[in-house]
Amino acid sequence: MSAISPTRRLLFVAVALVSAWFVLLPVGVFAREEGPPAVYGRHGGRPLHSGGRPLHWAAGAAGAVVPTVVAQARPAAPSPQARGARLAADERTLWLLRVEPSRSQISSRGASTPFTPIPPLNAAITSVAATRGTLYAFVDDGDLYSFGQNGWTSELNLPGRVPPIDLVGADTELYALLASPAAGELPRLDNGVSPSTSQPFDPGDAPLTIAHYDPRGWAGLALAPRAVTAVPGARLHPRLAVFQGALHLLWPASGTLQIRCVRLDPETGAWSDGPSTSDLPDLTAFWIVMVSRVPTLVAAVRAAAGGEELRALRLLGD
Repeated sequence: MSAISPTRRLLFVAVALVSAWFVLLPVGVFAREEGPPAVYGRHGGRPLHSGGRPLHWAAGAAGAVVPTVVAQARPAAPSPQARGARLAADERTLWLLRVEPSRSQISSRGASTPFTPIPPLNAAITSVAATRGTLYAFVDDGDLYSFGQNGWTSELNLPGRVPPIDLVGADTELYALLASPAAGELPRLDNGVSPSTSQPFDPGDAPLTIAHYDPRGWAGLALAPRAVTAVPGARLHPRLAVFQGALHLLWPASGTLQIRCVRLDPETGAWSDGPSTSDLPDLTAFWIVMVSRVPTLVAAVRAAAGGEELRALRLLGD
């Protein structure tokens, strides 16, 4: 029997997880790459504030209600013909993408319908997210497209056609984490909404920016903390997530083995500390998923025997 490639093995795990969540718990938005998808939720079109007891991540253990997901992936030579697989979903539709160097093939299904091919996109998709019936996709030259009832449509690009570091769909909106543009290249959001008159967004010398998309285009929402950095094209990179009623930013903290987390106040643009993980040695990638309405961080770590393992840490607390 031939060895299964890491991408296929991770995809099998992802499809199994997503299929179960999509049928049993069709809430929020999925959007992730080459591994478990993430689920994000919003209410009323704006992030909600969270409160209650302190939150922390905990690994599963025997006899506990917190599950641990572990999957092995054997090393294998990557195919020169494929870039990998991606998943995206909203509350009604699940999309499965196979990405090749110059073409992306996509199938979609509903909660009770089989997968059906949709028209392919003749470009390599690098980031994907879904928002209430619409699939958004950035391709490798920085162009943004959407797929909805009218087929594929060109959307407004980020300044300089730069690809985002991370992309998140939530309700009917879209968020992107990107390298900060020059002052004035984006308008500024005021209390989370576009002002009636254009106001320039000035990131100063902050390295990363969170932008928001609506039919009028992209606008600057907030500056990422200066401790958050990203290497272009790296698999291990910061991620946006919406959970516990707020927009969060997670990243592997430099000089530590932890994944740090901060929570955004949309009215003030201020960040506050969110739940961070315990040490995760040999981390190679991570995703955020929802299991039974509880945020779960899925981490890929190097396995002692080679390849990778997937481990899950579930968020505990209110």
